[in-house]
Amino acid sequence: NSSKSLTVPIKTAAVKDTTSLVFFDALGALENVKAYIPSTYSSDLGLDVVSSPCLQQLLEHGHIRDHNFTKHSPSDYDVFFVGPFDSPDQYGNNSVIIGASLDPGPLHRAEWIKFVGAFLGKESEANEIFEGHRTRYDCLKQGVIHEQYKKIAWFDEFSSTYYATSAKYLLTTFEDARALYTPNCTGKYSSCGAADMTAALKEANVVVIVSRHGKRLVDFINSLVSMGLPTQTVMSFPSIQGTKVYNIDKRQGRRGSFDWFE
Repeated sequence: NSSKSLTVPIKTAAVKDTTSLVFFDALGALENVKAYIPSTYSSDLGLDVVSSPCLQQLLEHGHIRDHNFTKHSPSDYDVFFVGPFDSPDQYGNNSVIIGASLDPGPLHRAEWIKFVGAFLGKESEANEIFEGHRTRYDCLKQGVIHEQYKKIAWFDEFSSTYYATSAKYLLTTFEDARALYTPNCTGKYSSCGAADMTAALKEANVVVIVSRHGKRLVDFINSLVSMGLPTQTVMSFPSIQGTKVYNIDKRQGRRGSFDWFE
C-alpha cells in the first residue's frame, strides 16, 4: 500500500527545490517553510541561489535552514516536498512529490499552486491566485493574436556555452506570444555550435539568454566572436542590430545568481 496519511493544514514543511518555494511565497506561507535541501545539481549552492528578497531575509535570520539529515530527520516536519526526479520513499512517509517543473504548459505549472494550497488549508486563496494568472495570461494572448509572428532564439547559457531549449512549456509560451522558435539544436543537453548559432541568429528578431550570471549585449557579442563567428557576421544579426537581446536577470541571490528559473 503506497498511500500516505497527512494532517492538514500543515504547520511546518521542508522543500527540495526553489520552484516549490514560489508557491509558498505567493500564498503568504513562507513562515511554514522551515528547511530546504538543494537538488543534486545545486547542492553546492543551497539557498544562496534563491532570488526572492523575502526568502533571503528568512535565510539570513535562520528561520529557514539548509537541511542536514545528519542532524534532522524528514519526520521533523509535517511534510517534505521533493522534486519529480526524487523517490519519495527515500525520505519517509511524509514526503510528497511536486511535479510542477515537468508540467508541459505555463498555466499547467502555475496551477500547481492549488496542490500546495491544499496542504496549507489555503485552497480558496490558491484558486483565486491561479485564476488571476490565467485571466491575465489569456488577456495577453488575445492581445497579440492579430500581430505578425516574430522569430525568437532562446538560449540557456552556462560558462559561455549555449543550449537551445526543448522545454514544452516554453515552446507553448512562444506560440501564445506569436513567436516562432528558430534554433534547431534542441536535443537534450546538446550545446549549440557556431553553425547552429549562426543559422538561428540570422532568422531571430529577438534573443533571450537565460544565465545564472547575466549576459549583457556586449557579453553576448564577445561570446559569439570567441566561438569563431566573424565580428562582421555577428554585428549583422537582426537582434544585435536592433539591440533586442535580453537576459532574465531582474533579481539576484546572495551569490549573484539571477532569478533565471525561480
